[in-house]
Amino acid sequence: MTRVRLGRKFYKVVRVDEESMPNRYGECDYGDGTIRFRKGQAIEEMIDTLLHEGLHAQEPTWSEAKVRRRANQLTALLVEALTK
Repeated sequence: MTRVRLGRKFYKVVRVDEESMPNRYGECDYGDGTIRFRKGQAIEEMIDTLLHEGLHAQEPTWSEAKVRRRANQLTALLVEALTK
């Protein structure tokens, strides 16, 4: 488990088994301050999931579409910069 500050709050970041989250890659629980992401994802998917859920934590008023767009952009930047 990792602990990270996003915005004004600290979040625990926890990897969970697919059985715990069969229909999602990740989730941000504002109530208990936990970001969960599913094990077994490809590295690019894992980066996208963590960025996506981190954006939810940091920008709770953003729409799902805006979070998805920004996470995809940041994932593309990281993958391009780190693998080319």
